[in-house]
Amino acid sequence: METTEIFKRMLDWIYQNVEDVRNQAEVAQRAGLNPVSVSKIMNGKTKNVKQETLRQLNAAFGNKFNPAWLRGESDVMLATDANRTETEVSGDMPQYAQTAPDMSSMINAIIAANDQAIMSLKRELAAKDETIAELRGRLADKEVIIADKETAIAGLNQRLDDKEELVAGLNRELDDKDGLVASMQNQINLLEQQIFELQSERGISSGRKPTGVAEPGTRPRL
Repeated sequence: METTEIFKRMLDWIYQNVEDVRNQAEVAQRAGLNPVSVSKIMNGKTKNVKQETLRQLNAAFGNKFNPAWLRGESDVMLATDANRTETEVSGDMPQYAQTAPDMSSMINAIIAANDQAIMSLKRELAAKDETIAELRGRLADKEVIIADKETAIAGLNQRLDDKEELVAGLNRELDDKDGLVASMQNQINLLEQQIFELQSERGISSGRKPTGVAEPGTRPRL
C-alpha cells in the first residue's frame, strides 16, 4: 500500500473515532503538521508521504496505528499490545505528540484558503460582469428597436395629420362650392322670375311657372 493511501486511511479512522477532530486543519494542528501539506496529500498532489510524517501523526493520536502497517509490512492497521511495543521501545515518538503547532504554517494555510476564496469570488464577479454586459447589449438593441418604432409611429401620425388637414381643406372648398352653387341657383331663379313677369305683362305664357317664384308682382326671396 502506498504511503499516501496509508495517510488517508489514518485520517478516515481519526475522523470516525476521535470526537474533537472534524477536519484537516484540526488534524494538522494537533499533529504539528503543515495544513497545506496535509491538504496536498488528501488531494493527491503529493505522491509519497515520509515515514516520519506517518509516525508523527500516529504519535499525536496515541500511537493507535500499527508501526508495521505504517511501513507497509502488515495488513493489521491498529496497534495491539504486541505490535505497540516497537513504538514504546523506540522512544522517539512522544516528542511528536508534544510538538507545538507551527503558527506560521497555520497562518499561511489560512491565507492560502482566503486567496482561493478571493479568486473564486473574482471569477464569479467576472461572470456576473459578462452577464450584465450581455444584458446591457440586449437592452440597447431593444431601445434601438423602440426608437425605430417611435419614429415610424411619429411619421404615421404626421401623415395622418396631413390627411386630416387635407380633408378639412377639401370640406372648406366643398362648402365654398355649395355656397357658390346656391348663389348661382338664386340668380337663375331670379332671372326666371323676371322672364315670367315680362311674359305675363305681354300676354305670353311659357306654360311653366318658374321654380321658387312668387306670384306676379312679388319678387322671390333671396
